[in-house]
Amino acid sequence: MLSTPTLNLLSPTSLTTETLTETFLKKASPQLVSEWEPRRACWLFWNDDWSVEARQEFVSFCRAVSSFDESLGVSRGEKLEILVSSPSALFDAESALQSLNARFHLVPYGAVHLRDHAPVFVRHPDQSMATLNLTDLDRGGPTELPHDDSTPAWIVGAVGGSLASQPKTILPSQIETDGQGTALLPLSHLIAAQTSLAAWMKGVGAPLGIVHTIVLDDSEMPDWRKGRLDRLARFAGPGVLLISTELSQVSPHASQIFRQSIDFALDARGRSLQVIEIPHPRAEVRSSYLEFYISNSAVIVPQFEDSQDQRALARLSRWFPDRRTVGVNAV
Repeated sequence: MLSTPTLNLLSPTSLTTETLTETFLKKASPQLVSEWEPRRACWLFWNDDWSVEARQEFVSFCRAVSSFDESLGVSRGEKLEILVSSPSALFDAESALQSLNARFHLVPYGAVHLRDHAPVFVRHPDQSMATLNLTDLDRGGPTELPHDDSTPAWIVGAVGGSLASQPKTILPSQIETDGQGTALLPLSHLIAAQTSLAAWMKGVGAPLGIVHTIVLDDSEMPDWRKGRLDRLARFAGPGVLLISTELSQVSPHASQIFRQSIDFALDARGRSLQVIEIPHPRAEVRSSYLEFYISNSAVIVPQFEDSQDQRALARLSRWFPDRRTVGVNAV
């Protein structure tokens, strides 16, 4: 039985004038939701400019997220919430994803990297959810595109509720949580923001339920990796940290500095971290197997037509035994 795609014409919700701290400390002990926790939906952009091959891989990713059952023709996983920017893009997206449990939203957008531009969700002790805009609304620069700063408001307009925002805080891709009060934070972010860890914890960490932060020294990392936690380190669960093996081979000095920041680190509950090395593709690949996505039923891992692809999949599968490990071409 095929699911029927639906279209939603989004209206942006209004940003509140309260800061994150004012809004989210009104309720005790909020907690930033970790990626491995169950969710109802996955939000994605459909890019009008993709090649045929890229669209095919996007569809493969969506099928993995939705846990599409080929034999029954039904989706058993997360609902797909797809942003499209034009009627023609809507037609293409509906045609490509017609068999999946998808809802489409016609909105203007700029960048397609939702790890940086979507809002994040925080759970309160009463299990109510709040929506935060962590994106630096005033960041400017050549990477900023029209409508980037309105993306969180469009999404919250669809799910309902209010959106609190505090400019000049952090991009979601620059923070990683274990769901138990521990966060990873790149040193380069503190340097760029010209702030101290204490000030960051008070202004950003506390509203997210973060009580302990492990600062990763990425100061000697190449620019394509600096500040990107999904290319530096990821939690596989509380107390388990995944890093790339490539660092010690390509840049021993950067690797030494980076490892010093994690080898003796403790989490919020006083546990030492179990550090697991994940293979890295060939040196010219400016990406990482750590850029995986944890869905309700699968861990979806980028593949680079590299000799390490299968080894990385096998290694990651050991740390997510309750999920399938699925490779999707990223070249």
